[in-house]
Amino acid sequence: MMKLIQFFIFFSFSMLSYAVEINPPEPTKLEPSDKIAAKTSNPDMLHIAEQEVDFDEQQLLLKQKKLNTQIDFCAPCHGKTGHSPVPIYPNLAGQHQEYLLKQLLAFKYRRRKDSIMQGMVSRLNEDDMLELAKYYANISTGLSQTNVTGEANENSN
Repeated sequence: MMKLIQFFIFFSFSMLSYAVEINPPEPTKLEPSDKIAAKTSNPDMLHIAEQEVDFDEQQLLLKQKKLNTQIDFCAPCHGKTGHSPVPIYPNLAGQHQEYLLKQLLAFKYRRRKDSIMQGMVSRLNEDDMLELAKYYANISTGLSQTNVTGEANENSN
């Protein structure tokens, strides 16, 4: 019965998250690792280098598009900005990347049980989960985070 109520709330508020959020952050832009600066007199080598750059850029664009799609799947419950529009779902913005990845893996491998989250992460591989964890961890909340030692983390958002 509780899962039915959660599903109803999820369904009822799924469109509300888009209306509530103001200026969601752009997902992190993925840059090509190296642009090949091929200064050579051999036109064949230059053509091969240009093809490699084009291929790398296409791969990065596909990866970015995939991340955007995954964020859209998370948004109804957790919000695109990581701030949940529904109080029963946790806010993800500014959480530690390691923590988020650990939770996603726990749902994926059924060490943590929740039928909704298990269904959501079942389609993700570990690289996808890492990208999602990075995205939500890099959203600034204006709050500082503390390390395990209790000291303020200077690198926190």
